[in-house]
Amino acid sequence: MDLLNALPPGASVARRWDLDRTRFTDYTAYLAESGLPQARRDHAVGAARRLARLEDAATRYAIDRAYDDPLVMAEHELSGDAFSGEVTATDPERMVPGPKQALFRPLVTLRTDAPPSRIRSGEEVRSPTRKDQPATVLAIRELPGGGAEVDLELTGGLARKRKPPAPPGCIPEPGELLCYTALDTRYSPPSFPEEENTPWTHGGPPVPYTPTEDDADEAWE
Repeated sequence: MDLLNALPPGASVARRWDLDRTRFTDYTAYLAESGLPQARRDHAVGAARRLARLEDAATRYAIDRAYDDPLVMAEHELSGDAFSGEVTATDPERMVPGPKQALFRPLVTLRTDAPPSRIRSGEEVRSPTRKDQPATVLAIRELPGGGAEVDLELTGGLARKRKPPAPPGCIPEPGELLCYTALDTRYSPPSFPEEENTPWTHGGPPVPYTPTEDDADEAWE
């Protein structure tokens, strides 16, 4: 326990702690304002929303661990969801055609000994050390002696610059060691209907819940 307590907390711990406190505070405020107790059983839509929240929390925690801990990320490298390598070349002034005007899209090339088996061209990746800088995989070229070269197009994290030069540090330098992964920490909540629009396949609109004294009893079977 002393060894574990001596370790620094992960970078995502503070954010999760703030989120937990906010949700706890919101729920206590809901109860203080005569909020109804939780029903014994969720209706179809409520159950789907609860399941989605729990699944999202579990997924986000697993991804946060990977971004916080290089040893955990190494497991994703073995599964092909991440790769690490050395920056061998950059094009910090690269511009590409856009719908209305040219777009500032620097190019970064990495040399990796373990090509990502589950990442494809056109996919967005991020680096744990550059979380706010998304990149798009343009090409993965296998090398004759083993390994591969990966071309990455930087699409953000350029201090809102629309044309070169970018501020120092925004673009990786040759010789820099980086890890990139397709694991995404952003959350896109699924869409669920309102309870009154519950489809007949899931029981139709639920009967409005009316709390009773029996709700305070608990079954210990």
